[in-house]
Amino acid sequence: GQPVKLGDNINSDYREGALSVSLDGKDLFFASCHRPDSYGGCDIYSSTLINDTIWSESYNIGPIINTKYWESQPSISADGNLLFFTSNRYGGYGGSDIWMSRRKNNRWLEPINLGPSINTPSDEYTPFLHYDNKTFYFASKGHNGFGGFDLYVANIDSLWKIGEVSNLGYPINTHYDESGLIVSRDGLRAYYNS
Repeated sequence: GQPVKLGDNINSDYREGALSVSLDGKDLFFASCHRPDSYGGCDIYSSTLINDTIWSESYNIGPIINTKYWESQPSISADGNLLFFTSNRYGGYGGSDIWMSRRKNNRWLEPINLGPSINTPSDEYTPFLHYDNKTFYFASKGHNGFGGFDLYVANIDSLWKIGEVSNLGYPINTHYDESGLIVSRDGLRAYYNS
């Protein structure tokens, strides 16, 4: 159908983008830049579905996640308790890294860097944990690839140990930039940017 704006509770006079919706469709996480309540350039915001078409007033999810640096590209896990995002904050491996925060008692805990198995001295972008809660996809310029950003996959076990990182290969990856991979719940379709 025709696209419909999400409304003034999400959209503003500032830039919005890079969104993730919970599996039940009720929680929306998105990035917005240079709003008056931001902690830095771009921050992560959230909104909850009130009814079929109305979203609650969006709010900055706070200084545990957002810093004076760039935070963007949120990805919420299927159970709603893990938030992955990209940031160039202090403490990373270089460029933009992928970070993760757990939700406990409805509060986000201090984010952790996913470490050198995922993050490199170059840029990592667009994290996505599949609905199986163990297959993790992301884009990187720093791992061996075809050129530019390529898409990669790694398995993550219940203790958050990251397995071998694999390039998704051709024809998904090319010498151009690929990013933003999302795989359908049944695992039969993938959508990505190229």
